[in-house]
Amino acid sequence: MKKAFTLLELIFVIVAIGIISAVAFPSMDDGKLQKAADQVVSHIRYTQHLAMVDDKFDVNDPLWFRENWQIQFEEGPSEVGYMVYSDLNHAGNANNNEFARDPLTQRKISQATGVADLGGKYGITNIEFSNNCRGSGTGRELSFDFLGRPYTHITAATPLAANIHQHLLRGDCNITLTNSEGNITIGIEPETGYARIL
Repeated sequence: MKKAFTLLELIFVIVAIGIISAVAFPSMDDGKLQKAADQVVSHIRYTQHLAMVDDKFDVNDPLWFRENWQIQFEEGPSEVGYMVYSDLNHAGNANNNEFARDPLTQRKISQATGVADLGGKYGITNIEFSNNCRGSGTGRELSFDFLGRPYTHITAATPLAANIHQHLLRGDCNITLTNSEGNITIGIEPETGYARIL
């Protein structure tokens, strides 16, 4: 007698494989909004890591804190993104040799290089900061000290060494990204600087 699969057995096997693949391999397409938030959280954590391993404190420089590693968000009519840099010359902006580099690609983490172009890659149209992390001025930057504590807006000309700690993040900082799918919020905790998607 020949042994063979019946049509019914074959259908059961195909259904079982379909169920297992649906459970074991969830959808790889989380949507552009989720991917943008994942990337921003990753780069916030990387900025904090750089600040902790590259202690910028200098007793001989009263403006040492301006060199802390920071992530600065940019939003304009045709561009939405960010950059990660250390303001070595205290100019208040990023120069060519001040950018952090992506550990995987070695490209500068900035909107100009495409690494941090949220508008072009993910269709992000708006970035909104909560009041706790807005700081003074535009308030679209977070920096970290050698302990990993988050600060707001320290590259401006106004903060002096005597009052730098007034720029410590005092409450939860929420950054909301918006695109055509909706919006998603990233939270950064005071003191620890822990970043997560809410």
